[in-house]
Amino acid sequence: MTPAPRPALSADVVLGVPAEAEYLRAVRMTVAALATQQQFNYDDVEDLRRAVDELCYAFIVATAPGNRLRLFAWLDPTEITVQVCLDHAPAVEPTTSELSERIIANLVDEYFLGRLDHGPVGIVVKRVAETG
Repeated sequence: MTPAPRPALSADVVLGVPAEAEYLRAVRMTVAALATQQQFNYDDVEDLRRAVDELCYAFIVATAPGNRLRLFAWLDPTEITVQVCLDHAPAVEPTTSELSERIIANLVDEYFLGRLDHGPVGIVVKRVAETG
């Protein structure tokens, strides 16, 4: 299932970092903190963190130096939606390897990487695991 994009202005959390690999630590830490806050179990926190890391890397390798990576997160009681894009990306086409796509698809409940009206975007949705 392809998640629908949400308007950035309604995001609960917005993070901007230089689109360089050394700044992915800040993204990973933020995503892990948000998932922990939403009562995700350890495995689900790690799954979301790894999926967002893979998604961000697809944007980093596709863009020119000096660009910025933007992360938007929406926190719902039962799920977290994370959307990734670049500040300036008119001709950028982020892509992932077949292995990366499989990794992301197996880590989250919904996943999209493609081009929308405003440019390339990546979206992942992870739901809280049901206990029982």
